[in-house]
Amino acid sequence: GFYDEYPLPWDVRLATALLDTMEGNSDSFWDRYSEWLPRAEELPCLVSFTEGALEELHDSELQQLGSADQATLRRQCSALDDQSAAPGSLVGNLQWGVACARSRAFEAAPGVFALVPLVDMVNHAFQDANADVQLALGSGASEEALLNMDGHFELRLKRDVAAGQEVLEAGVGQVLEAGVGQVLEAGVVVQVLEAGVEQVLVSYGCNDFTNAQLLIRYGFVKQGNAFDRLSWDGYATWAMEQALLEGAGAEESDEVTDAEEEDEGEALPAVPELPHVSLRAVEAALSKQATAQGERWMRMKTQDASLKAGLGSLPASAHEARAEEELSAARMLRAYTQHLLTRCSTTLDIDLDIAVNGTPIEQQGLPDAQRLTAVQYRVERKTLLNRIDGMLETYINSLSA
Repeated sequence: GFYDEYPLPWDVRLATALLDTMEGNSDSFWDRYSEWLPRAEELPCLVSFTEGALEELHDSELQQLGSADQATLRRQCSALDDQSAAPGSLVGNLQWGVACARSRAFEAAPGVFALVPLVDMVNHAFQDANADVQLALGSGASEEALLNMDGHFELRLKRDVAAGQEVLEAGVGQVLEAGVGQVLEAGVVVQVLEAGVEQVLVSYGCNDFTNAQLLIRYGFVKQGNAFDRLSWDGYATWAMEQALLEGAGAEESDEVTDAEEEDEGEALPAVPELPHVSLRAVEAALSKQATAQGERWMRMKTQDASLKAGLGSLPASAHEARAEEELSAARMLRAYTQHLLTRCSTTLDIDLDIAVNGTPIEQQGLPDAQRLTAVQYRVERKTLLNRIDGMLETYINSLSA
């Protein structure tokens, strides 16, 4: 079967095939296709991030995930274990190929992915995509048809779009007054090149991705992503460290028996559980605050992406606990969010300045695309952290009143 014949993950298989074309083991079409692809320094997918770029994320969990992803890639190709990851090296080339595969491939059948030249240059639309990509098969199931080269992909318009112009010297290269159902062929524009030309856009099927997921798969983040979520995976470790620090500062008993010492030596500290707060109670506090400030809560709840992401990030309980338990939980969650903010080496204002003015990117010695994307990611993450911090502060104040 397909998976028995190709045991490596799909992205590694596509990457090695792509690298094979760059070695001249293909026809002239694929040679030229590889020339159109972005260079390694232009790819901001997490798997291709340099060590310095990973640090620029200001997110230790995502940084560790990126490093682990790259380590897994090395293990899957054991000959690369001790190789350098510099651009142009074996490891660097494979990371580049995997980044291209993940960010550009289409899933033709469950677990079967394909690179589709030209069509893979179409950008994503979170709303109002005017085209989609369809797989047209000659016969049989999609997996067998693809393996037998008995099928093709079509970029098909869902509505009329403004006229485009050719961007590549391909075989067709015609300008279309494209209408609904029109199949766009090679050489037809897929980007805006001049004012008034509508860009052809498709949905990658990632509208509900968090920014971390978008960065891992496609190499971009969404500003004001209502589906972004804060990870609480590091809470237990942080809470244990806090408990140990508090214990170290506490006064010790004057007398400790040998039996007590033995018991203390055997006892293992319990792993702290993640506190939960009542989402209904939090919303009630936020609604009261919004009303006092002359704002409409229901409009905010449906239109404010940052508020949606913040509410969706809270560890929520369906039932409201006693006031003192809710207060304790909210305080612990807020302390952790503030801990995450203090671990960042720059403020949100500094990041916004870098994102807008591009300073001082060239001084960092990092690929511009990776650094810019890292800055965009941490702007969104810090915005979310600040929103959660403010929500919890409002809830704490309401419980303390």
